[in-house]
Amino acid sequence: MLVAAILMLAFLIFVHELGHFVMARICGVKVEVFSIGFGKKLCYFKFCNTQFALSLIPLGGYVKLKGMGLEEDKENLTSDSYAEKSSFQKLWILFGGAFFNFLFAILVYFFLALSGEKALLPVIGDLENNALEAGLLKGDKILSINHQRIASFREIRELVTHSQGELVLEIERNNQVLEKRLTPKIVVIPNESNEMIRYKMIGIKPDTQKVAVVSYAVFPAFRHALSRFKEGVDLIIDSLRRLIVGSASAKELSGVVGIVGALSHANSFSTLLLFGAFLSINLGILNLLPIPALDGAQMLGVIFKSVFKTTLPTSMQNMLWLVGVGFLIFIMFLGLFNDITRLV
Repeated sequence: MLVAAILMLAFLIFVHELGHFVMARICGVKVEVFSIGFGKKLCYFKFCNTQFALSLIPLGGYVKLKGMGLEEDKENLTSDSYAEKSSFQKLWILFGGAFFNFLFAILVYFFLALSGEKALLPVIGDLENNALEAGLLKGDKILSINHQRIASFREIRELVTHSQGELVLEIERNNQVLEKRLTPKIVVIPNESNEMIRYKMIGIKPDTQKVAVVSYAVFPAFRHALSRFKEGVDLIIDSLRRLIVGSASAKELSGVVGIVGALSHANSFSTLLLFGAFLSINLGILNLLPIPALDGAQMLGVIFKSVFKTTLPTSMQNMLWLVGVGFLIFIMFLGLFNDITRLV
């Protein structure tokens, strides 16, 4: 699975750059170079006036747009130049990479939900007092919550988390369908960083022996995909927040070795796809951060120019870009150091 993991990582970079490429072409901008990797070009070919290349350093990729960085040289620009496009079009081109990463993740979740994936069935394996008092018993199978059909235990957690007030549960017991009502209780539990987190719970645990391949119809599959995408976004944003405020240690960062290692431990193709989908969300969000040299900072620059009708001096832009690149290299080596430390 190691080769598959490396290919997955390369594919996610390709998806990101493809997003920029497609949005640029939609907006009428000529793409001069589409490269996977940085540095010296190992091999390349030309198609439709674009040079497609595989470069030496496989730590990302880039697209070179005609006229990008030449906004001040208006006299020599043509209509297919990036600099000639509106602020809205520039933002779409810059957002395209993250958008395609997000779209890839949603499509993975959608097609896995359609084709079926292993999941815990909504069968109660253990329960607490509030669930017992509501009339639930071990072995009950939950069919619906508030008249929304349930196919897996994961959906119970999601519905309870976003519920308001009393829940109506339809359960199956001894081939009979019964209706039970209970109100989730709120508990406060410390997370790994000792932050106190509030959860809604109905006091049931799954029967871990009840596992099956669960598949969905088209519309429920799409809803399921969006839900899993939102879970991934929430988890990544919360992790970034904890790193920024200092409640999470920098030792938790992983580099390329750690990422490939995690991907390579996937024991099936569907698990590899799930890892890839989550990593794709991660890649999209990180590229939207306002760090110089990333898409987010460039988007911020477009908005700044649109509002204030001016840009930062070129010398300052170059300095910020170098700071951003330096910061990213530092993070990369910190992640690599953490990976090696874990291996040792």
